[in-house]
Amino acid sequence: MTRILDANTVFSGQEPKFSIELSKLQMIWALNWYSQNKTNKDAEKYVADYFKKKLKLDIGALVKDCNSTFAYLCRIVYNGGLLSVKDQVWFDNEVKQIEDRLKVKKLKLLELPLLVMLFQFKIESVKRLRNALESWRDN
Repeated sequence: MTRILDANTVFSGQEPKFSIELSKLQMIWALNWYSQNKTNKDAEKYVADYFKKKLKLDIGALVKDCNSTFAYLCRIVYNGGLLSVKDQVWFDNEVKQIEDRLKVKKLKLLELPLLVMLFQFKIESVKRLRNALESWRDN
């Protein structure tokens, strides 16, 4: 027999695991359990794990923008829980919003090298124009 040393685990039980669609009562119980026993760092890890392992996306710093309810739902879904239709629609919308923000972030990263190249081209154009004006002035 193993001894349980964590007081929270003794009083509130182990992490909830579901393999069926969660009823409202089960959802409330699971969210309360996570809220009581897990920290924001845990919540960030749950979101990152869900996106990395389930969706094969690395969302990086966007993890910090997610609320804890979404993070706990990521954990519940990752562990095999099925959400009700209403909850699944909300969850899918949240996932889509994060994916959209990730696309915008990637586009901005792609735009940066283009801006650098544009500025370099402008600098080279100004240098050529200056050299042409100096040679015209000298003649």
